[in-house]
Amino acid sequence: MSFYLAPNTTRLQHTRTPPPCPPACTRIVCISDTHNEHHALDLPHGDILVHAGDVLTESGLRHVKRGPDGTIKSVNPEGTQLFERFAEWFGALPHRHKIVIGGNHDLVLEGLGPKKCQKILDHHCPDASARYLCHEAVDCDGVKVFGSPYGSWGSHNDAFMLDPDYTDMPNGVDVMITHKPCILPKKDEKHAMATALSRTGAKLHVSGHCHWANGLYYTKAGIPCVVASICGSWKSPCELGDGRGDPEWDNRRGGYSTKYPPIVVDIPVAMNVQRVAKVPTNMGKLLGCSQPQAEALSKPKLLVFCPSNDAETAPRLMNTLSNTFDCTHFAHVDDAIAAFQHGERFNVAICKLGVQGNLGVDVMEALRSTHTNTPVSLIVHSATAAKREDKQAKWRQQYGVELFVDHGCEDVLYQHLAFPQ
Repeated sequence: MSFYLAPNTTRLQHTRTPPPCPPACTRIVCISDTHNEHHALDLPHGDILVHAGDVLTESGLRHVKRGPDGTIKSVNPEGTQLFERFAEWFGALPHRHKIVIGGNHDLVLEGLGPKKCQKILDHHCPDASARYLCHEAVDCDGVKVFGSPYGSWGSHNDAFMLDPDYTDMPNGVDVMITHKPCILPKKDEKHAMATALSRTGAKLHVSGHCHWANGLYYTKAGIPCVVASICGSWKSPCELGDGRGDPEWDNRRGGYSTKYPPIVVDIPVAMNVQRVAKVPTNMGKLLGCSQPQAEALSKPKLLVFCPSNDAETAPRLMNTLSNTFDCTHFAHVDDAIAAFQHGERFNVAICKLGVQGNLGVDVMEALRSTHTNTPVSLIVHSATAAKREDKQAKWRQQYGVELFVDHGCEDVLYQHLAFPQ
């Protein structure tokens, strides 16, 4: 599930699957305040993923050593490991660009410093698609994003304690990210932020911090501001479930759990993207046209149907294939069918078998019934099906499945797609 804001609209829609991104727009997927619980998220695909801070929980109390004046003296290895785990998850996500800033709970990030944080992200994201911003801007294929962690806070979670005036935010920024919100219900907008948004021509402000305020607001100038906090209110140890991101400390002090869905916003700014980075040598065959015709097209569209009970496969496949294909992940059959009914068409589909009530065969059947004029190369990724010749014969005949791939044998899949490695 996610909230979705379409261009030229003023209200969020609650949807299982956002519709296709309109032409000449860029899709921003907004999250914040994941507090070590990022592993529980099932994120929609988009062009730019934004995390507006509070990656960790109480990290100043739990995972750094501070001097008498509150300055950070050192970061404990456990704190660095928590950010490493986040970076591993963040780096594996298929979004073309991924931006993260710190928040008031992130004294580990403040203690590590921007260079070390970026080094950790680079280690887990070798294609350099993940960026850590600390009051600076970055160009994302023509979309300029500014990120700053600073703000004034009222608790022992006091990382990045500073109230900037944002006069140094460069002109031409399209998306502004801060941990502190620009505007909250029944409160005046933050003048410095709102002024910077208007001065620079920004199309969107993304923040977090106030979990209770998750939603969409507007400045007096009409600029949309989303508070994208994912977690709800603080819970005591007895109220928390298993599988915590920081179990030792959460079991002692309490913590947060995920509550709100991500917010997806399509902004009216076109990315400057070379649509075909690498073209598989048999793409013409896959698309039912000549190879020169295939190479002249925009990125072929690839569907990955992978339910949430197998959370690792979809990000791994999409991270590898996203330079060549425009990838979309569906975790639910209903979402895939809704996309087909909205007119979305795919050239390649990789399907897991799924579970009862959420089966890959239903996706394959819907593909064949809706894609009558669009050739689809259909691949099944399943250890069970890879060993069952009877199922293979049936599905080849019934759905035209071209390839059955066992777990750990993705090289066979890449070879079938003639994927240049």
